[in-house]
Amino acid sequence: MLTTLAVIIHARLWFGPAHPGGVIEPVGNVLFMAAFPGWVAATLLEGWKARHELGWTVFAYGVSFAGWILLFAIVWRIRGALAHPTRTKDDHPTDPRRRKLLVNGAFGGVMVCGGGAAAAPVVVNPYDLRVTRYRVAIKNLPRGFDGFRFAIVADTHLGSRVPGWHVQQAVRAAIDLNPDAILLLGDHIQDGTDRIDEAAQLIRPLVDTGKPVLGVLGNHDWYGDGVLMARALRSVGVTMIGNTRRFLMPGGTLLPEHFDGAICIAGVGDLETDSVEPDRAFRGVPSNTSRILLAHNPDTAETPTFHSADSPRVDLMLSGHTHGGQVRLPFIGAPIVPSRYGQKYAEGLVQGPKFPVLISRGIGVSGLPIRIGVPPEVIELTITSV
Repeated sequence: MLTTLAVIIHARLWFGPAHPGGVIEPVGNVLFMAAFPGWVAATLLEGWKARHELGWTVFAYGVSFAGWILLFAIVWRIRGALAHPTRTKDDHPTDPRRRKLLVNGAFGGVMVCGGGAAAAPVVVNPYDLRVTRYRVAIKNLPRGFDGFRFAIVADTHLGSRVPGWHVQQAVRAAIDLNPDAILLLGDHIQDGTDRIDEAAQLIRPLVDTGKPVLGVLGNHDWYGDGVLMARALRSVGVTMIGNTRRFLMPGGTLLPEHFDGAICIAGVGDLETDSVEPDRAFRGVPSNTSRILLAHNPDTAETPTFHSADSPRVDLMLSGHTHGGQVRLPFIGAPIVPSRYGQKYAEGLVQGPKFPVLISRGIGVSGLPIRIGVPPEVIELTITSV
């Protein structure tokens, strides 16, 4: 029965067409993590495509749930043995009711605490959205931009792991900041093309504020269809700046060409799935113009194209992609970060080889549907003059 229920929910999330969001994604995430041992085995045997195949789905859930039931039966037998009345050294029987109460209380406490500790990273933490604030000094910043505020939304990952209401929660948080402009850092969907239009519509309220909204794509957008994703975002009013730029005026006006008193907001393609062309993005930008670069993957800061003497100057790069590693442990940090440079670009404001990089922990999840010590965030960035 457990396997049948889990397979039906998994198939609804991973096999079928787009569906209205709700509780099905969180429930599916809980069942997926409950069957994690089976999914590890299925992935080792078949690869990542196993989650899209019915046979391996039945295998993963069936093996895992059988194992958990067996483990529970063993623990229950141990509890019964410990609760059985015994005799003391003086051959006087102990009170069976007291012993049973102590054993059941201990086992019940362990199960409740263990269950809560296991459930929180899947049920609570991924939706515990925070607002994180940074102030960064920018060279040559025009006077009108001193104190200018951006809201930054990254890695919404709408799809089988992330419900639409969680993206709406992030959009509302960004709107509530009443920023001067809004920046989107990519990975608007998890994969496929079924959720592209929905993802764009969820972003529309940001555009409806009347504030400029600029964005780039991430690797997961290209796992679906980057061209369609960019087109859908443009259709709701987002200014897409992959390997191009716009000039932003203090009042929020976007211009295609430089004008006195403007700053340059440029973007490049994703490092893994697109082209990174900063020379094209910054071509013709006056040397004394303040420059902010949107690049989904923070490893972009380490690429040789930014290291030569004649590389375009960047005052600040904004990125997502790494999700803070999704798990951060005491004294260890984030054990797994999708970056060639380990924990350097996990999250926060760090110094790259040539310029500072601000990395968002993102909104959604990818891979395992968990967060531990790395809550999702919307960033408020305030830029100031040096």
